[in-house]
Amino acid sequence: MSDELIARVARRARDQRTQTDMGSVSVPIIGPRLTDSAAATSENLLGFAVPDLLKAVYRQVGNGGFGPGYGLIGLIGGAEDDRGRNAVQLYELYSSSDPEDPGWKWPEALLPICHWGCAIYSCIECKTDGFPIVVFDPNMHDESWLRCFLPQQRNLESWLSAWADGLKLWNEMYGERDEI
Repeated sequence: MSDELIARVARRARDQRTQTDMGSVSVPIIGPRLTDSAAATSENLLGFAVPDLLKAVYRQVGNGGFGPGYGLIGLIGGAEDDRGRNAVQLYELYSSSDPEDPGWKWPEALLPICHWGCAIYSCIECKTDGFPIVVFDPNMHDESWLRCFLPQQRNLESWLSAWADGLKLWNEMYGERDEI
């Protein structure tokens, strides 16, 4: 885990002009720093460990409210998405079965951590080495939900590093079309 990376993320997060990529729409409040108790409770409810790098960022910078898109979504006690849900609540919601859609299945240990609008989330594969990023875009749904899970070329560390460097990650996900 890189203290230098966390310091770069913190510098960008402290500047309201760069706190999120969607800062022209709204600037969220950075969540309070993640406590050991909140981290343990979050992992207990999730049933899996959250990557150490993410927990370190949440402990040292804040429990969400900064980052790509509309900002990182925190764990328990942290920043929430536009519907008032933290990452633990989102995982619980998405991993529930849907009696009206038997084809619905959320991948195990895929943690939503970043909201882009229009129900699009960047997620971390928490049980896969390197912690790859996967985008969930329900707007891509047709006959199968599988099309809605879009593996990205980055893992958590390179994703955070790219954001800290000012890269518009939306453009990596969808090309140069307008942001939401």
